[in-house]
Amino acid sequence: MGYDTVLIFIPYITIYLISVAVSWVHIFKHRTYKMGNRAIWLAVTLLVHFVGPILYFTLGKDEV
Repeated sequence: MGYDTVLIFIPYITIYLISVAVSWVHIFKHRTYKMGNRAIWLAVTLLVHFVGPILYFTLGKDEV
C-alpha cells in the first residue's frame, strides 16, 4: 500500500471520527433513547463503522 493509497482514506477517516465524536457527545448528554440504552449505542457507534452514528441519529436519538 503506497502513500497515495493512504491519502485516499484520510477524508473517510476524518468524517467517521467526527460523526462518532458528535454522536458520543449527544449520547453522554442525554439519558433517554427511542430504542436501547447508552452502552448499546456507544458500542454501535464505535463498532459499526460509518453506519453506527447514522443508525444512532435515525433510530436511537430521542426527540427532547
